[in-house]
Amino acid sequence: MTTDTRSSADSWLHEALERLLRETLSFCRTFGAFVLRPGRSAHAWHDGRRRFMNPLGFAATSASAYWGVASVLSWVWPIPGPDASHSLLRDLSSAVGPYVHYGLLGIAMHLVLRVLGSHRRAFGSLGVALFVGGSIGTILAVLMSATARYLGHLRGTSALELGTGDPAPLALLIAAAMSYGLVCLAMARGLTGLHGAPVWKAATAAGCAVLITAVLFGSVLPDGDYGWRPYIAIDVGESTFAFGFRG
Repeated sequence: MTTDTRSSADSWLHEALERLLRETLSFCRTFGAFVLRPGRSAHAWHDGRRRFMNPLGFAATSASAYWGVASVLSWVWPIPGPDASHSLLRDLSSAVGPYVHYGLLGIAMHLVLRVLGSHRRAFGSLGVALFVGGSIGTILAVLMSATARYLGHLRGTSALELGTGDPAPLALLIAAAMSYGLVCLAMARGLTGLHGAPVWKAATAAGCAVLITAVLFGSVLPDGDYGWRPYIAIDVGESTFAFGFRG
């Protein structure tokens, strides 16, 4: 007696490749959707008209892809100074840390939209934040990382200081601020679609979220590789106040 059914011992590689292909296609569809149309994609996701990759899985895959690219850049454009293990650990930290930032931005925007009348759940807003951060945020992070590493490789140091008459640090800072603004804009558009909110509410939520997260990063959370972000440092005991933009 014969059968056409293959045992698991014979088909495990085929099954693994099929699953890898499905996950890769799902990742690419999700990535492209939130790069091109974050608002419409978030609205379709909420209504069930489109299925996307799980937000946590998408963020993990994007972070892994960024870490892989950063590792290649470290090898192609080495910078004298830190040893290889330190560099790889820092690349890994810089791949994961920004998602804390994206999540905080998304939750802060969500809270403001709730105050303004929305009834959507926080998990949806957090999912959109991870989608935007893992797509547009990853593209911009790769571009910024490649630029900074190339400059560091040419100069032989990763230290770039403002006020020295060198235009490179200022240009890099402006580019980082613009990248941050694009991520905030895309996230606001995504949450507009998810919450069905008018533009003015999304703009208000984005502005408030920037201020809230700036205070968190400057006065509450420990230092870390959260990506480029504004900060507001308030020390009540010493009556000091400082703000800026760092990454």
